[in-house]
Amino acid sequence: MTKTPTVNCRTSIILARVADLVGPGTRWSRSLWSVGTTFQIAELLDACSPPQAQTLSESSQKNILDACKRAVGSDPVIGVREKGQLIQYMAKVPSPSGSAFHCLKELSDRVDSDYMLRWARLFRAGGDTVGVERAARSISTYLLDLGFSDSHLSRWFKSKAAAIDGEAGLASLCDDAHHELVAAGETTRTLLFVFHTPMSGGVRHPTDWLASSKEVANWLKSHSFSTSGVRAPVGLTVKVAARDTFSALAGC
Repeated sequence: MTKTPTVNCRTSIILARVADLVGPGTRWSRSLWSVGTTFQIAELLDACSPPQAQTLSESSQKNILDACKRAVGSDPVIGVREKGQLIQYMAKVPSPSGSAFHCLKELSDRVDSDYMLRWARLFRAGGDTVGVERAARSISTYLLDLGFSDSHLSRWFKSKAAAIDGEAGLASLCDDAHHELVAAGETTRTLLFVFHTPMSGGVRHPTDWLASSKEVANWLKSHSFSTSGVRAPVGLTVKVAARDTFSALAGC
């Protein structure tokens, strides 16, 4: 007899909220309105560096700094010592020529590199002190900040949800998210855009231009796509580095 996973109330709420937050059809009132901790720090470092440093006012930089401090202070998977160090490096708006700037970046990168594994450790230790909304938002924002599309994440979480069994299941989910999503990095995808009308007037064609319907059909066949119903006299292939197919399309 196959054992049916038992999902406790807390776990089911976190899963349901994550599904809401990464769902492509979620209403704006239930969607995310913030970014993750390490992304905020990256924005601060960017705001302090040329050319942004020349265009942003001191008060704008200070607002970003204050937001980073709040994010770091409330993040449950950043250790007490790390929080103290991060806050110390953000005692004032960091200058790219100062040591605080580079120390802040190095420590933020360290947190960013294993952020999902930190959540896995917290769930294994029993993360009852962390609110379900905070857990769901932290996981969702981190993955979306990395550049994953909501459609891809929604499908990925849905494929994993059936096997989740309590807090231990959430820990395994975060482990899988690190190894299957985060560690995979970006991959280069080739997209094909087809046009119904050829360019005229002596326009210089791009390097990856497909100048005939035969070239378009050959490209589709060589990449194992059906040519049924395709009527395109010309096309253009574009290489895009992205986390998933949907984000690649959004980036064009």
